[in-house]
Amino acid sequence: GTRYKTAYVIIEHQTFNLLNYSEFKRERVKTALLNATKVAAVSNHQKRCLLMSNINRKIDIVWNLADEDVFLLRKEYQIDRFIITTVTYGNRIKDPETFFQSVAKFIELNGIEDVEVIVVINYSDKLNISNDNYFENLSEKYKLKGVCSFIVCKDKTELIRILQKSDVFISTSIAETFGLVVREAMLCGTPVISTKSGGVEDSLNQNTGVLVNIGDYEAIATALLKIKHKEIILDTNYVRKFIIAQSGKKAFLKSMQDFYAF
Repeated sequence: GTRYKTAYVIIEHQTFNLLNYSEFKRERVKTALLNATKVAAVSNHQKRCLLMSNINRKIDIVWNLADEDVFLLRKEYQIDRFIITTVTYGNRIKDPETFFQSVAKFIELNGIEDVEVIVVINYSDKLNISNDNYFENLSEKYKLKGVCSFIVCKDKTELIRILQKSDVFISTSIAETFGLVVREAMLCGTPVISTKSGGVEDSLNQNTGVLVNIGDYEAIATALLKIKHKEIILDTNYVRKFIIAQSGKKAFLKSMQDFYAF
């Protein structure tokens, strides 16, 4: 950038932990960020992570695109099962064990007869645990083996179908830079329960979903019971409009235009 007097920008969207890198790489990352013409993060959480790593400069917020033309509002229909869905992979940062604990606690309170659990697994991530039976073992540990189905989702069409038929979507992550699938579920009108994992907190509040503390499986189970019994009712149209206003196509295009304007 300095040598050729060329502007360059950085939008940081990975889990930002400089301790994962060697001292040499840490200094190179810092130099790149500090010397960039502009820097953005995809959430306030991500911005905080940058600032905590002494990236002391102006950092914009550019939320990721949540495509309202692809993730459409679910149609109301009657079904005899309460369907709980998560999207995860086998890494501690997603905290899948808390998900299974919360479902087990919910079933303890509710019973098992009308419950279906869909675990959508993303095996494309390099951080995945190599044990193919990891999730099956967790479901067996918490006596959920007959309740859970495991799906390796390979395209958006299948994910949309799953989200639209789900009664609730759960995210148990320890950290989320943005939390795209949470927004996609919200666009579909699927109620969301999420841990306070960072990026999701820009969109989730008492009017748009349920936030619980990290690892609090009992709070998730309680929220599941309240959603099932209609003690928690979210205005799905309001939730969808909230996400569109924040990171739908028009909002995303404006934020990108603003960011790239010099």
